[in-house]
Amino acid sequence: MPLPALPLDPSTDAPLYRQLTDRLAQAVADGTLDEGERLPSERDLATTLGVSRTTVVTAYRELEARGLVRGHVGRGTFVCAADAPTDAPF
Repeated sequence: MPLPALPLDPSTDAPLYRQLTDRLAQAVADGTLDEGERLPSERDLATTLGVSRTTVVTAYRELEARGLVRGHVGRGTFVCAADAPTDAPF
């Protein structure tokens, strides 16, 4: 399944990593991203969105802390919980 649109707005007060985290969490919650689905690599997503790799790394780490994704060294980052709450504190 292709990645949903992930519009980020650098003119808002919300940091870009937080915006990306929220967009991806919503995509998991609404079923746009299915359990077991592989997310783009950090570098690929950063290039696609025109943001730094650090922005994507931070977003992926927050999603992992929320239990929505799991990173596997050498394999990638995968959705692991399609029904977890999107507003869980980190």
